[in-house]
Amino acid sequence: EMLGIPAQYWFAASPRHPVMYLSAKHSLQTMAFRDDISNNNAAKTTGPGAFKSGFILWSQFANVNTNGYVLEGTYSGSHGRTVRVVGSRGNSNEWIIREGVKGKGGAYKTMGMTHFHATKQQFRETHQNRVVGCLEQRYRMHTDMMADWVNIV
Repeated sequence: EMLGIPAQYWFAASPRHPVMYLSAKHSLQTMAFRDDISNNNAAKTTGPGAFKSGFILWSQFANVNTNGYVLEGTYSGSHGRTVRVVGSRGNSNEWIIREGVKGKGGAYKTMGMTHFHATKQQFRETHQNRVVGCLEQRYRMHTDMMADWVNIV
């Protein structure tokens, strides 16, 4: 990853790997009590930031201190598990070209998707600029039989 952290763009994980669990847990905790779920910087909450946090926690549980900025190599952490990092910050396109798909906006629209940069505005329009907290939205998802992904996002 060009940031110098393990990238969530391209990875493989063995079943129940602690880094995956801790990354997902970090994302959920970060979002759970957010006052405004449309105000979300995905790079910090559910993307590379979550993966970096999962890596740091996994390391700390094995008494290994790290800030998450790592070099190519194999790292040992909790539960006897390892993480192998390939590539380098200096040549971040060596293994995968992060921006390989040009004109993503048009492709997203064709697939019925919304790029995360545009979701805040779409969410605000759908909810008439009303701020909606994550817990409120989660409760609605569980209780409102009319809720679906179309009127939630």
